[in-house]
Amino acid sequence: MTLSEIQAAVRRQTVVATTTIDSATLTAMINEGYRTVAVSARWPWLLTSDSLDVVADTREYALSSVLTNNDFMWLHSVFRNGVDDGLLSELSYTQYLYKYGGDPDSGSRAYSFYLRDDDTLGLVPVPDTTKTDAYTINYYKLPTDLSGSSDTPEWTSTLHHILVDYAVSKVWEQQEYFDERDNAFKMFAFGVNELKRFYRMRSQDKPLIVGDGGGGNLYTNRADLVQNLPFG
Repeated sequence: MTLSEIQAAVRRQTVVATTTIDSATLTAMINEGYRTVAVSARWPWLLTSDSLDVVADTREYALSSVLTNNDFMWLHSVFRNGVDDGLLSELSYTQYLYKYGGDPDSGSRAYSFYLRDDDTLGLVPVPDTTKTDAYTINYYKLPTDLSGSSDTPEWTSTLHHILVDYAVSKVWEQQEYFDERDNAFKMFAFGVNELKRFYRMRSQDKPLIVGDGGGGNLYTNRADLVQNLPFG
C-alpha cells in the first residue's frame, strides 16, 4: 500500500474528513506507527551497513559522523575488512573498563568493540595506522518516514495494513472514541506479531524481539508498549 492508499483506508474506516484531520496530521499518525513497528524488533529489512575510516592512535569514533543513516537504533556487528577473522567480539563499556582498565596495549589484545551511551564506537586495540574503509559496521536503522503519496512501507506488502490500524486508533483517540481506539490498537498489535512471524519463517536473520523477552507478544496496551520500548 502507498501512503495515499493508507490514508484513504483510514478515512474510509473512520469516516473522518480532511476538515477534521488534515492530510499532514494523518501522515504524522501513520509515520508514528511506522516507527513504532520499527523499534519493536531488530528487523531484517532495517539491517544496513557502512564503512569506517580509522585514524592512527584514535580509539573512539562518533557514529553520527560515520554512518550514512545517523538515525541508527542498534549495532549488529563490526568487521575488520580484508582479514579472515574479521568479526570483532562485543564488549559493554563497563566490561571494557573492567577488562582493560581503559587503555589496552595496542596489538596485544583480541579485537573487540564497545558502544558508549553517547553512540560512540570504541575499538580494541586502538588502530595503529590510518586506513580508509578499515571496518564494516552493520546496524539497524530507523525507517525513512513516508512522505510522498507513492511511498510504501519497507516490509512485505501483504502486511502494510498494519499502519492503517495504527492510524485508525490514533484518529479514534483524537475523537475520544476510546473503545474503538483500543480495538484498533489491538488489531495493530496483532498485525505486528504477524509481521514477526512472517520474518521468522522467511529469513535466517530472524527478527530479535525487543520488549517482553519472551514469546514475542507485542503489548496490546499503548501505555505499556511505549513504556517498554528501548527508547521509551
